[in-house]
Amino acid sequence: MLTMKWIVATNLRDDCLGALEFAAWLGKHAREPSANPTSALAVLRDRAGMFAGPDPADMLGRVEEATKAFVAQSPAAETITTVRAELSTDVAATLSKTAGDEGATLLLGRKAPRENTSLVRLGRVARRTLRQLHSPMVVVPTDWTVAEAGVGPVMVAVDATEASLAALDFGEALAGAVGRPLLAVQALQGPGGLGWATLPDADYVALRERHRREEAAKLVSYLADHGRASISVRSEVGATVPTLLDVADEVHAAIIVCGSRRLTRTERLFTASVGGELASFAAVPVAVVPPDFGPTR
Repeated sequence: MLTMKWIVATNLRDDCLGALEFAAWLGKHAREPSANPTSALAVLRDRAGMFAGPDPADMLGRVEEATKAFVAQSPAAETITTVRAELSTDVAATLSKTAGDEGATLLLGRKAPRENTSLVRLGRVARRTLRQLHSPMVVVPTDWTVAEAGVGPVMVAVDATEASLAALDFGEALAGAVGRPLLAVQALQGPGGLGWATLPDADYVALRERHRREEAAKLVSYLADHGRASISVRSEVGATVPTLLDVADEVHAAIIVCGSRRLTRTERLFTASVGGELASFAAVPVAVVPPDFGPTR
């Protein structure tokens, strides 16, 4: 089992409350809390060197003390063992690099609450951090609480790619750490095009089911070839993100885990990031895992 270390990105605003709640949930359910240390990190953004005075440490000291007081009043007070503050011109880069250097998973709050239609979903820091992952990152809706945590499995979105192998590594480690079952879910695009629209309903349903079985078999074979023959997969036909969200709601998933393909800026113009979309719209925490995560990577 992988040792899991956590860093909560903290500020003095409400948008980090969901991340603190998730840290509290981890502490509550961890089988071995001492083996899964959690710290809080507040990064003060230094615009145009406004804090680069003769003694920036004095400002950081005040930020750290204020953050300690804030964390002490949160549900994660007994889970978080250390609190620190850093000065940076790029908050997202500092959060990502710090988590990567320390081999930790970053917990970050989402700007939008669970039930909200706002166009701004992730927020600037979360969006930019997702694009430069050095380690796994969990995005938590700002209003998510321990009381609303799903009672179901750690759900991992899978397909026949290396990104899914890393996601499974993380999902298995987390499921073992908190004593939850693991559920792997494959969302398949159904047969489409104008030609399919001419088929009678019964024929379309039959062909869609055959397509589902064939693709599911390919995935099971891929996982077996990569040493994961014991993992059972639930395959569903439908648009990727809505299908995964529907299944997560049905099984009361505690968290959704997916792999990151590390799309370039150009690729993002033509291909949506599944991790980014899930993190933007899920009502539960979403972990996005870089492809090089895991004991063999």
